[in-house]
Amino acid sequence: GWKKDDLLLFSHIIENTSKILKDIPPSRITEVKEENEKYQKNLLILHITVLVFGLTGIFGKLLEDLGALNTVYYRVLIGGVGIGVYAVLKRKSLRLTSLKQLMQLAGVGALICAHWFFFFESINLSNVSVALATISTTSLFLALLQPLITSRKLVRYEIFLGVLVILG
Repeated sequence: GWKKDDLLLFSHIIENTSKILKDIPPSRITEVKEENEKYQKNLLILHITVLVFGLTGIFGKLLEDLGALNTVYYRVLIGGVGIGVYAVLKRKSLRLTSLKQLMQLAGVGALICAHWFFFFESINLSNVSVALATISTTSLFLALLQPLITSRKLVRYEIFLGVLVILG
């Protein structure tokens, strides 16, 4: 049970805490609430992202009979329709203003398509865990290759974080 000293300490903590809370201006309490709500929202987005990445491999395995190329085709089709619906609802323009912009978009699109094709094909050739373990090396390879492609210096903590991701 509780000892007398424990109860005195507990009541002392409560009394001092209430005094401290009275000294905090209401505007600061509102700021903390807003920061907490933003943190909770970002945490939810992070969890959803992890869930989507994890389920991508499982869905890829379920669609194995469809083939990697068809899986990527339908994925791009669904994504394109989704972006179109979003643009209409938000009244955003999807108009490209130059040939350079079109070429950049086509280049990025080709890289993403190749990335997803090889990812789904690796699932077909092996299993989901091997494919996800392999895709986890992306951050490490980006950290190592980016200095070779751009004029950016090698960032050691990015390599460290890339190794941590691979480890688990």
